[in-house]
Amino acid sequence: MPETFRQNTKIQEDPVKVLETFITDHDNELVLLLDGLDELEEGATSPIFLFKNLELRKSSVILTSRPGNTAKFEQCCKAHIEVKGFNAASIHEFIGKYYKSCNKVDLGQQLVRKFNLDSICTHMRGGSNKEAFELCSSPFLLLKIRTIWEEKQQLPADLSDLFKDLICCILNQYRNKSGSEALECIDEFDRIPENQRVAILALGKYTYEGLKTNKLTIDRFLLKEMVKDDELVKLALEPGFVYKENPVAHDDLKQIYTPPHKLISEAVAGFYLSVQIDNETLDADEFQILRSNEYLHMTRIFSIEFLGVNAGKLLKNWLTNEAANYFSLAQYFRYVKEKYKKDVLNNLDKIMSPPMRRKCSEMHETFRMVLCFQNEDEQQNLGKNEHLLQMMSNCFVKYESKPEKLVQLMLSRKSTETINVLTSLVHILIMIDGLYGSHFCIHKSYFEYLAQLSDDDINVLTKKMEEIKFTYSSDKFSFDKFKAPNQKKLLSSKFVSHVLKSSSNLRFMTLNCVKGCTLNAVFSDLILNNDKESFFKLEYICFRNNDLSDFDGLSLVILFQATPKLRELDMSDCNLSGRIVNTVVNELQSRQLKLFLPSLIVSHNYFEDADGASFATLIRFAPELKYLDIGSCSLTTKFLSNLLDECDRNGVLLSDHLLNLTGNKFVDINGASLVKLVKLSGQSFKWNDYSLSVANFESILSYVCEIDCRVKLPWTKLNISGLDLSSTTAEALACLFEISPHLCKLSMDNCNLSGSVVSDVLDKCESNGVVLKENILSLKGNNLSDIDDMSLSALLNLICLSDNTRKGRRDRMDSSIDHETFLQWSDYSFSTSNLTGMINVSMLGSDDPFSWRRLDLSGNNLVSITGNMLLLCSSCPRILIILK
Repeated sequence: MPETFRQNTKIQEDPVKVLETFITDHDNELVLLLDGLDELEEGATSPIFLFKNLELRKSSVILTSRPGNTAKFEQCCKAHIEVKGFNAASIHEFIGKYYKSCNKVDLGQQLVRKFNLDSICTHMRGGSNKEAFELCSSPFLLLKIRTIWEEKQQLPADLSDLFKDLICCILNQYRNKSGSEALECIDEFDRIPENQRVAILALGKYTYEGLKTNKLTIDRFLLKEMVKDDELVKLALEPGFVYKENPVAHDDLKQIYTPPHKLISEAVAGFYLSVQIDNETLDADEFQILRSNEYLHMTRIFSIEFLGVNAGKLLKNWLTNEAANYFSLAQYFRYVKEKYKKDVLNNLDKIMSPPMRRKCSEMHETFRMVLCFQNEDEQQNLGKNEHLLQMMSNCFVKYESKPEKLVQLMLSRKSTETINVLTSLVHILIMIDGLYGSHFCIHKSYFEYLAQLSDDDINVLTKKMEEIKFTYSSDKFSFDKFKAPNQKKLLSSKFVSHVLKSSSNLRFMTLNCVKGCTLNAVFSDLILNNDKESFFKLEYICFRNNDLSDFDGLSLVILFQATPKLRELDMSDCNLSGRIVNTVVNELQSRQLKLFLPSLIVSHNYFEDADGASFATLIRFAPELKYLDIGSCSLTTKFLSNLLDECDRNGVLLSDHLLNLTGNKFVDINGASLVKLVKLSGQSFKWNDYSLSVANFESILSYVCEIDCRVKLPWTKLNISGLDLSSTTAEALACLFEISPHLCKLSMDNCNLSGSVVSDVLDKCESNGVVLKENILSLKGNNLSDIDDMSLSALLNLICLSDNTRKGRRDRMDSSIDHETFLQWSDYSFSTSNLTGMINVSMLGSDDPFSWRRLDLSGNNLVSITGNMLLLCSSCPRILIILK
């Protein structure tokens, strides 16, 4: 691959580095398509930072995924499109057309009634067969369900029985296709021939191993290696549980198979596991994987349903006094068939440990109150001896789609003793966090409530949580999107420490309403208790808009050490001074520590007292640093010079886009340093971003054109609008184009330029062999009326044109008019004599001389122009004249 790349492109550099550089330099032009999030295998890097624009910030990102595990992406996307497959109308239409085509209209109508498809109430759709109805959104499964209905005129109510029938359906269709009509039809799952049953178990074993890492494909060779039987492999792959994929390349000899629907893989894997569990051949390590692997949710459901009365053999593995296990028991107990629930609960009670029994007794009253919230009739009907597991399972069903009700209930809990309130709070949190852990907004009001508690109450809450090993599962915590209950109240160090210590999966943290001394106390507590696990997973921290003037640099070093996975730290507008930077640098040097932080944002702070050499040292000790934002920090030219000189002395190469220095005033910068600043700024440079003057503009041109002629400036876009260039010579402006070989856009709006100077610039560029790109110039607000006719004709193809879509509604709706072809005559103070001269020149030239297609003469005095001249102008190819 690398050699092919070099041959085709003639580029001898490392192709990976070439592509990385290209992508980084052109991120504003890229649309990244990330296809198949759900197929991302375990251990692979999550694309969340790309999606949140924390990497390649100017790129657009499109992400595709099957439903599930997308909540954190949905929270930060600008547009969310859900493809729902067949809807009720599509299912209704298919059933009607199919059964009409085979003259079985009555049978079709019966299925329509079975699914309540004629009901106007959407929640009634599916009737008593909601599982089967939901599967019909997949055309493949709809076809199978149609076949089951034709054969039995009934549909199973639960998922496992439905898939048992579906498996029988697939096997019967395979038999018919293979010419085995003489064989008896398989009408029940238990009557599947032994050889075929063994083949399904083999397929289930293989798919189970793949599902552990979210892998759905099956390699025929690896399956054969596992079962050591060609006939068994054939029976597993040929019936239709999986389909053979086309090879990726003509020389690809692998035989890869994929299921038509993920549920097929999960069903056969669940069947395999149910047999293993029933036979007690699954060891403790495998049980641990089965109960905790995030990709095996549906496989666990199928296993429980296939186990039937023996479902307790799987559920017993969650019988430990831990919050997550209580929720899992409630979550999966709902899939035990109603007729088996009593026996399963009795079996679980017999093996439950005494500590767990006591905790269940404590939780019983809480969930009784949860189920009866604002419903006195339900409270009377609910027996006092109702099993906790059954109540939690019912709670799961009741509040699954109404999270706000459960949060409301949790925060309205009243008691004379605070400890009772906090105890119930923890019990309810088990359900809330289990159901909605990834949706931080569900916890919003809870944390607002928590922020009002005293330190003693937070200690009690933390202890109660530790008793059942409860931790917040959300990966994001934010006190930025909403305000503290009291505007004057700041978050306490106890509150912040509680959130950090009680969050098992925290990756993104945004804190507002904190002081520097609060964070100092948090990090001191971290050192005192050696509790680095609280910070270990953090990848993004934002302290933006806090007063951290008393934040200690040593605390910042502690934070860096405790967060090896940290990718971005935002401390912008935090009232920081150069003191904290000096402290951090001194600590790094004395301890010889390295920072592996890709992005550090400390803009809008007061670093006038900072030494550029200190920042250079910081960069040297941060080898992974790709972005350092020190914009609008009152930095001086001396600071910049010291930073650049120190980097040069230590051989530190400052890559493009590494530093953001916009918003600082470098008015006294010399030409040589300005060249370095331009190179640091990448491809786009705006003069006003650094408060630069026309003197700075002339100094850089003088330096490059007269002192160091080898220098070429890398910018593709340069904006010097607003500079007074009336005294700048045409030679200097022409030199700008010579030293800027990649320049595509030069904005010189409102620069007091004259038409004669522009004419001279064009002449000098032509004589020097410099070819200017089309649409390169923006010259609005300059009086160019004294330009000569030939130069005007040439200039009009160099001007960056306006977009007509910004005009009236009628123009926007006219799709026949091209974009970016709008020339406003008055923007350049052109006169009627300029128009006459332009037309005369154009009549001598080519048939289609101008890139623009619309000429707006509105606001111009046309009293001196002749009708014949207007007629000539309107006859120019594809030019529309606007007169207002």
